[in-house]
Amino acid sequence: MRKQLANLAIAVGMAFTACQSKEKPKADSVAAKPTDTIKPLAHPTAPAGVTGHLLGVWYDEGLKTEQGQQIAYEIISYNGKVFIQPIAFAGKKLQVSDMPEINPESAVELKKSKGIYINVNEPNEIYKVDKKGNLLIYDKTGLIASFKKVM
Repeated sequence: MRKQLANLAIAVGMAFTACQSKEKPKADSVAAKPTDTIKPLAHPTAPAGVTGHLLGVWYDEGLKTEQGQQIAYEIISYNGKVFIQPIAFAGKKLQVSDMPEINPESAVELKKSKGIYINVNEPNEIYKVDKKGNLLIYDKTGLIASFKKVM
């Protein structure tokens, strides 16, 4: 599961580098201490060239791109669907748009069911937001990752 998250994150890192010149309307800062590296995602599931409504952002302290950028995850709704995608950023400032563009190379579609989100392509992969606002990720073995809410 951690490997899948890593694959998801690298794809967005490459897209972020290509789109780095775009201005984003909102910004938050976070500190970082990433330790892992990430690889490209193999199976895109999102529509190309659309923006959605930002539902939340969570910081991943354990991953970074091969270029040394830090990783956060956005959950976005678009046209009745929900997607999670990694976003890469450098330094201590994370810029996040209220209407982020969905990256078809890195976004993964989620299905909401009874207060949890389930990966459409991997039904054993479950995402839940706890009472503190942290994003918890489970697979068939149990809790595999927890990320601190940024916004």
